Amino acid sequence: MECEKTLSSMEQENDINYDCAADFVNECVLEFRWTDLSNDLIMDVGCGHDFNCCNFILKEFPDIKYLVAIDNDPSVFENADYIDERIYCCVGNIEERETLLPFEGQMDKIISTGTIDVISNKKLVFENVYHLLKPGGEAAFLFTLNHCYYNFLTVLLEIPKFRKMFKGQYDPNMYPKERRGQYYKQMLEEVGFHNVVSKVVEKKEPPPSDEDWK
Repeated sequence: MECEKTLSSMEQENDINYDCAADFVNECVLEFRWTDLSNDLIMDVGCGHDFNCCNFILKEFPDIKYLVAIDNDPSVFENADYIDERIYCCVGNIEERETLLPFEGQMDKIISTGTIDVISNKKLVFENVYHLLKPGGEAAFLFTLNHCYYNFLTVLLEIPKFRKMFKGQYDPNMYPKERRGQYYKQMLEEVGFHNVVSKVVEKKEPPPSDEDWK
């Protein structure tokens, strides 16, 4: 799925992120025909500080058997204002299989939104998720295929003056044009997934306010 992101104010951003998570979970409900999750173990890979997907799942499926929230940043859990007691929190890195060994072969369903946007080796992520699933388990990923900031940065860094000034991270192969829905569908099938569905969705968000730019 393609999700073009432009951030607005913090409050708007939180609302937009929650709505995006809700849309994604609802898409999973329709695609996988979720009705009763009382016997399911579900993992949210890269839950983030707001736990948006987790909270929406709990809202729609309060009788869920087990919900695991994974993030590689400990502060996500340490600084959280509130974490529902039905969420089991775990620090883990989806790029490092050994950090998630206790969960291998245990999960019925795995979801991930935005986590693999900036991970170059997406096949590694898909492989590690595959190992976490039970036979017949389900996985859904939402990640960016194209990004306006990245496109702007690519053009900017072609100018020697700005390329010399730039101190951040930049991967020229982060969003290659040839890697779109069909490309990742084939990659998932190579990993071992069956019945793969790939959808590209364009999402545009309001530009930042003048206050945000200050």
